[in-house]
Amino acid sequence: MKILNFSILVLTLLALSSCCVFVKDRQSSQLSPSETMVCFMDAIQQEDYHAVGAYLSDKTLEGFICMLSSFGNLKQGLESDPAFIGFLNESGLELDEVVEMPESDIIGLIFISTAHEDPDIFNYEILGEEIHGDTAIVYFKSDSEVEIPMIKQDGQWKISFELWD
Repeated sequence: MKILNFSILVLTLLALSSCCVFVKDRQSSQLSPSETMVCFMDAIQQEDYHAVGAYLSDKTLEGFICMLSSFGNLKQGLESDPAFIGFLNESGLELDEVVEMPESDIIGLIFISTAHEDPDIFNYEILGEEIHGDTAIVYFKSDSEVEIPMIKQDGQWKISFELWD
């Protein structure tokens, strides 16, 4: 009986964790905005900073880098966030190593460190989506309801937090 229960548990966990893997294996251009958002959250939860950055639009990445560089340079911008530095220490990463990473990976790490501050964010629900040509809104609920803007970039839906126009 214990073996059966363990087998059911393992199969359930594999099914849940493979959901986004299945979605990722489809052609990226076929992912809906909601599926993209689920994969983005899955990447954050798995601490896959490379994948997190890949779900963000180029303009979003540029905006974050610009904001961080406004502190003098990228390294100083990252150093200004004690929670991020704490996350790096917990993860065994060095700041000098991080600043040499591709910018999309750095921003992915920032999203992951932010999620560490609020792990309840993973108790979320996708309420729906609206698509208007190459733009979309995903209705996301965690602690509160939020509209996540998305754009289609190179045939793929990307999260588009346009910080600066």
